[in-house]
Amino acid sequence: MFHHRSSEKDNKPNAAGRNKSKGRVEKNRVSIKKAMTGTASKQDRVNMLRQLRQTKKEELLERRRLGAGELHEGSGPPPPRVVALVAFHTQADALSLKRQILASCGNGDTASAAAASVVAPHIPVAAVLPPWARASDRSAGSQRVLLVDPPRDTLAVLDVAKCADIILCVMGPQAS
Repeated sequence: MFHHRSSEKDNKPNAAGRNKSKGRVEKNRVSIKKAMTGTASKQDRVNMLRQLRQTKKEELLERRRLGAGELHEGSGPPPPRVVALVAFHTQADALSLKRQILASCGNGDTASAAAASVVAPHIPVAAVLPPWARASDRSAGSQRVLLVDPPRDTLAVLDVAKCADIILCVMGPQAS
């Protein structure tokens, strides 16, 4: 079988006076692919994209957890802020502080104050913040808090502190 093989000579009539560069000035040319990718290898690019996806996902989850994300239809109100009332002294009364916060979150009537006075210790209680205690940057929905006063046990306090958004330190009546 016959295969055509190209020869090294050029049979074109005007090829003798023509330069192979066709009038261009030869410089060190870089291919488009290498110029776009830079010095990053494929593994570096994959790792960079994975890190970007992970940071965006973590940011979105954090915004949802704190209730700062946009409220979509059907998503409901933002979650309450978990406030831990940690007693730092044996004479510190976290239950009394929890009752006072609940009474101030009420409507100001005697029924809400009476309901706040019978709150059991170490039981989480939710309350809606009054308008004067709300943040001005969040206009959608009402802001709620979940008040938790853990027992005076190291592991219980650590578990509550791990989940809390805000930790209030309750000090004893004596200054030391």
